Amino acid sequence: MRKTARAASAAPEQLDSLWTLIDNLDACFYVKDLDGRYRFANRALGVAFDADPADIVGRTDADFVDVEACDMLLVSDREVFASGARLERDEELCMPDGAHRVFRTVKLPLFDAARRVTGLCGISTDVTEQQRAVEKLIERNTLLDTILSNVEISIYMKDIEGRYLYANGQVLKLLGLKLEDMLGRTDNEILPPEQARQVIENDRAVMAGGARSGIEESVFGVDGRKHHFWSRKMPLQLPGQPTCLIGFSTEITELRGLRKRIEHDRITDSLTGLANRVMFESALDEQLLMARLGNTRLAVVMVDLDQFKYINNNFGQAVGDGLIQAVGTRLQQCGVSIGSLARLSGDEFGFTLPQADTVEEVACQVEQIRAFLSQPYAVQEPPLHLTFSAGIALSGEDGSSADALLSRAEAAMYSAKDNGRDQYRFYSRQLGSTVAERVALERDLRAAWVRANSRCTTSRRCGATAPSPASRR
Repeated sequence: MRKTARAASAAPEQLDSLWTLIDNLDACFYVKDLDGRYRFANRALGVAFDADPADIVGRTDADFVDVEACDMLLVSDREVFASGARLERDEELCMPDGAHRVFRTVKLPLFDAARRVTGLCGISTDVTEQQRAVEKLIERNTLLDTILSNVEISIYMKDIEGRYLYANGQVLKLLGLKLEDMLGRTDNEILPPEQARQVIENDRAVMAGGARSGIEESVFGVDGRKHHFWSRKMPLQLPGQPTCLIGFSTEITELRGLRKRIEHDRITDSLTGLANRVMFESALDEQLLMARLGNTRLAVVMVDLDQFKYINNNFGQAVGDGLIQAVGTRLQQCGVSIGSLARLSGDEFGFTLPQADTVEEVACQVEQIRAFLSQPYAVQEPPLHLTFSAGIALSGEDGSSADALLSRAEAAMYSAKDNGRDQYRFYSRQLGSTVAERVALERDLRAAWVRANSRCTTSRRCGATAPSPASRR
């Protein structure tokens, strides 16, 4: 589980690393406008042209390669602009250092909302030193070619009105659409109204802020399921066009589900499905706050099965587990208005009685619950007849914190057990003193046992012999 959690929790970081991936590709990645001016250049292109990528933006190939190669590149660019189709070919360039390099190049047209070509993006891999590994290069180029169309992150571009200019294969697969069905359309035309509103608001916030933004979004897919995404979006300025938006979204549905399961397991008892002690204490703190604000009293009750260990030992753990589950179910069906309910440990259950205003009402409700719990349990034949001991602590007079009230309700419950079982007890100051004395006695006995055991160990090390059974008698 920890391995899965680490893998899942790393998913949102892919969005940030995708920018780094493009910038650090060992292939040249770039965007050009219709005049052949670079609008974006990654580091690999900067290395090839011996220039800072920022200095490449706004300039043409003529500033970096020989005239013949420049004309050849211009021809291929114009072919993409004219056909509006993907182009793949090898290009040989004379670089600024005089070296001749061969690049395997893929160029893809970029469109505006009216399906007019506004530029191109290209991926050029230096294959000069890898001519003998053609098949591997083809595979690598195919991989690079799929960065925008088949990467496992949804990639899309929208104009300032929210109309789609581009969507990769992941987006199309999610929505069950073809590219031609998305281009020029908005999220209002594609998504359910509530989800479209959320996405559009997020997009407008990004465009208004003018910077990258990380956003969590949800979209219903063609499979009818709700998919959750961590989206990284940013404005992008294309030449001669209004600012558009480019987005990268990675799915975190599995991660969210894993987080929910972990949180559920953290606060839920696995056997009964009730809240556990962690959740009960948290809920109790909230109820205590509401009780103080409303100047009311809250009763905290702890119930324990009498002689449950005997049942477990004689009938087996399966019967014991079934019994615990049945008790949890009955507490939920007891007919008394219970505020919070939890299995605290073993055979101990805790609950609150927020609607009992007087001690008499508390006692009446607890006795009603005990009577309901004491009915036979058909977990085996013949059914088991059980009794229950309960302890009660009242907010204000017995404590004001969840920890204090639980501790005192537990002390009252054990007092009920010590005095014959099958009854309930309210916590009292006298009971608190008795419990404190009992805890101190147990502490002293434990310390005495440790000291005695230590002396015995020391005597054996010194060669002393233990007294014989006869002398002990």
